[in-house]
Amino acid sequence: GAPEQREQMLKLLVDVGHPSGAPIWNKAIPLDGSAEARKETLLALEGIRKAKASACAEAISTELESLVKSPKNDTGKEAGRIRLDLVETLGVIQAKSAVPLLIKVMEQTKENQPVAVHRAAAKALGEIGDPAAVDALLTVTFRVPDSPSTSDISNRSKLALVSIGDAAVPGVMSMLRGQHEGVNELAAKNGVDMMVVKQSAAGILAAMGTQAATQDLVAFMPKADCEDPDAETDPAHGSLRTREADA
Repeated sequence: GAPEQREQMLKLLVDVGHPSGAPIWNKAIPLDGSAEARKETLLALEGIRKAKASACAEAISTELESLVKSPKNDTGKEAGRIRLDLVETLGVIQAKSAVPLLIKVMEQTKENQPVAVHRAAAKALGEIGDPAAVDALLTVTFRVPDSPSTSDISNRSKLALVSIGDAAVPGVMSMLRGQHEGVNELAAKNGVDMMVVKQSAAGILAAMGTQAATQDLVAFMPKADCEDPDAETDPAHGSLRTREADA
């Protein structure tokens, strides 16, 4: 049908909010570079989130994968908006099949992708709760500079790790002990001090409230500076931003 009719149909399906809309939403997801297609994609994703239509996971993942490879259909004034909505929707429908793709999203540089998309991916991985995401959630804070806030990439990752729970503890413990190779490599590359890495890990473990880590946390605390390791803003970002400013 004509774009106007398709748009009306998609708006109607948002109002209805039922998973039976999946076949129509799946057809509306692919982008072609036009403003109409973009509008239809966003309406389809809104309907999918409302209906929690898990049958749309594959179509969403296909489009997201295509944009990660080449973001040309998600640039301009609202660059990253489509990727953000695609990622958010995968979290809402708890698409476990999309975890490897969401990890790939987390591994993008800030040059390739707005940091808001990284934040949305961290949140989605927490909603899905797959332990396969632990390393990506630990390293992203040291890969992507972000302005400190309650919803910055560090806090989003911390909340996601808390959601994953006990399965995330060994990874965070290795970070606290200064033994997480991926984190250490990125911290060294970005000039982040090892004490900051350990403080970040201590903050995550404190938020998790895990008893298994108590001994390590107690051993760590006397050596720490007077800063609260579970502070709202993560010192890692300050180091990354300072490094950026010096560059």
